[in-house]
Amino acid sequence: MLNGEWYGLSGSGTATGEGGTYGLLLSSMTMSIMKTQVTGQTGTLYITLRQTWETSDDDWEYSTLLYGDAERLDMSHVGVDMWRLEGSDGTVVTVTLTSETTAIVTQDGIADIEGYPYEYSVRYTIKKR
Repeated sequence: MLNGEWYGLSGSGTATGEGGTYGLLLSSMTMSIMKTQVTGQTGTLYITLRQTWETSDDDWEYSTLLYGDAERLDMSHVGVDMWRLEGSDGTVVTVTLTSETTAIVTQDGIADIEGYPYEYSVRYTIKKR
């Protein structure tokens, strides 16, 4: 189901912080999910997630290794083909499978951009390799 290599197709969102509110556009995204273990409605997985977002007005680009070195995340089943992942940093990722090879992801959290905290909310479509 979630195990495998995924890449971003498209996405957008907003980031709000010290410099105001910026529109975000997904530039690139790769995600590797491995060792998913599910028991009932909960489980764990190991994930590596790299993302690059650009502002819609080209002011700056933000690139992040959100989860590196196969970080362990807890997950819960929250609907038909829908999983919620929560990171230790407070990031919340919801993955909704639309087919065996595509999914819609929403992600909310706080990112450090140029030394300032920015609250962000993004939505993107991913495809399995």
